[in-house]
Amino acid sequence: MRKKELKTLLKESMITRIPDITSKIDLNQIVIEPKPAIYQVSRAFALRLATVLVLAIMITVGVLSSRGGTTTLTPITLSAESTTSFTAVSSSVLLNAQTVESSISTGQILLSTDMRSNSVMMQDKLTRLNPYFNMIELFLVDDDLHFSEAVASDNPDYQYMMTYQMIDLAGVIQTYTYYFTETTSGDETVITGLLRLANIDYYLEGSKETSDENEIVTLKTYADPTRKSLDYVLTVSEKALDEQKFTYHVYVDGEQTEKSELKLESEGNTVKVKLKYENEALDEAIEIEAFRVEQNGRALLKVKYEIENNMMDESGEMMVFVEFNETTNVTEYRYEIKNSKGEMSESSGSRRNHDDDDDEDDEDETDDIDEADEEDEEDDDFPGPRN
Repeated sequence: MRKKELKTLLKESMITRIPDITSKIDLNQIVIEPKPAIYQVSRAFALRLATVLVLAIMITVGVLSSRGGTTTLTPITLSAESTTSFTAVSSSVLLNAQTVESSISTGQILLSTDMRSNSVMMQDKLTRLNPYFNMIELFLVDDDLHFSEAVASDNPDYQYMMTYQMIDLAGVIQTYTYYFTETTSGDETVITGLLRLANIDYYLEGSKETSDENEIVTLKTYADPTRKSLDYVLTVSEKALDEQKFTYHVYVDGEQTEKSELKLESEGNTVKVKLKYENEALDEAIEIEAFRVEQNGRALLKVKYEIENNMMDESGEMMVFVEFNETTNVTEYRYEIKNSKGEMSESSGSRRNHDDDDDEDDEDETDDIDEADEEDEEDDDFPGPRN
């Protein structure tokens, strides 16, 4: 059968077998949807859009970084020799500041706590915390901690000597010399030492125990040998792996009055201090994070704090300045406090462990502070510490 005949046969079959429905279709009921428009994006526009998105991401990351969002803190651990020197300096300064600070009995402290006159709780705590700011100022530096190597002592009563040197908040170079003798037997080393501060001798007795995993240094610091079992600071340094903490127990008349724990951290070369203060009589704990900054050419401390006691809690920020008091003719601390509620307060505290024997240095220091005051003129907004 030819191809033409086959097509004819198929056509006739379709006509006879497929029903005719064309007459049943109402063309007026048919709705034809419009074809959606397709927008073409040019390559140049896409490139510009991608550039804008990348810049937005970079700006966001930069803002977060400037606020401390990418801050990396590294625990600081000291060598065995630097640990004993650090302990000698810090405990002597703390004991000195505790001694010269106005004495407040536990009963008086409890009364001042129950009858607070300030809406900012931290202001009522500074009498007890001020000695610790005397201590931590010495180690809040922006160029690492500078302990010398142990060398032969120029004091005939001791075998070795080490020095610690730093520039304090007033711009004055402070140097502390620690004399000591060590006697080792097995894993334990017995330590005796001396540190002179503000023309007062502070004596140290203790031990150092080392093993493959940790190192513990215990030192007792006192100023009056006749009361060394009554008035002293007992410091315990514990170092394990890459962490180290210093615990200070303050004893008055043979009774422990307060306890604090200190850790050192670094951000680059800047040293930061974390301090936890505990007072069992008041059922109170205060945590502090402090670091040193420059503001308008002036060195100061920025502090975050949290207070927990049996009455109420408070958190906030502080700035700690060093200023010259023309009435007393010495430098002192000025505290600017702002709690989390936005309430603000100011207070002052003694700074007597940073005595300068040279009158010319005092005059230069005063001039520097006065110039800084003129430049500063206190911003209206309270600048909070970095995260």
